[in-house]
Amino acid sequence: MAEILVAEDNPLNFELVRDILEADGHHVFWARDGQEAVDESRQRVFDLVLLDLHMPRLDGLQVLEAIRAEDGPKRVKVVVVSADAMGGVSETVLGAGADGYLTKPLEIQTLLAGVERQLACPAALRGRGWSRPFRRGREPEPGSRGLLRPCAPATTPSWKAFPGAS
Repeated sequence: MAEILVAEDNPLNFELVRDILEADGHHVFWARDGQEAVDESRQRVFDLVLLDLHMPRLDGLQVLEAIRAEDGPKRVKVVVVSADAMGGVSETVLGAGADGYLTKPLEIQTLLAGVERQLACPAALRGRGWSRPFRRGREPEPGSRGLLRPCAPATTPSWKAFPGAS
């Protein structure tokens, strides 16, 4: 199905994500640190990058900046994955150009729903985002494990948390 780069410095975390995504039919590539993620993204056009925020050599924000600087007509989708539960992290990564944010520990259905939603986004709409990381005027719904920038033109007024967003 899709070619997905998983940038993750923890081998156990990578193996878990790889197993879930391969069972869903995706071809998974591994970058063990930030520099390797940048190098891999220069060599191959991925359908999606799952990017750990805290990695050696280059952190997730530096990798995101490098990927966005080299985006071509087919803008790669990037979802940041982190165990960082501090407030403001989702706003920071979405403001830096990420298409979504997931928190660890990952739940299988949350991961698969997020990947499916990102891969369903038409190329013509990629790169069009909003200035706010949350749904207008509201916090994410209780139990939400992350935020996903919806696939829609910049004029769309709402944000949707997932899982379960439609």
